Amino acid sequence: MNDSKFISETFADNIHSIGFKNGIIRLDFVSFSASENDEDEIAFLNRVTIPLEGFLNTFHSMENILEKLRENGLINKISEQTQDSKEITHEESPNFK
Repeated sequence: MNDSKFISETFADNIHSIGFKNGIIRLDFVSFSASENDEDEIAFLNRVTIPLEGFLNTFHSMENILEKLRENGLINKISEQTQDSKEITHEESPNFK
């Protein structure tokens, strides 16, 4: 990896949609913000595009992290918190129809 000292970082609450077209995966990231009537509003933050091979490598890395979280007993804690929070509804990407 590059030894660059500057790393751009963005926080996102969730991935709103994932699409695939012409060999490229598109991930749309969103953030939640409270509205005047205390309902979560979705703000689109950023789209990340990644080639299929890079996506598959990333997915493999995420599976490894998930397994470590299971081994350390953190999955149950995270699952309980997720069930208590409101879930975002994901739009079906037209790329998968």
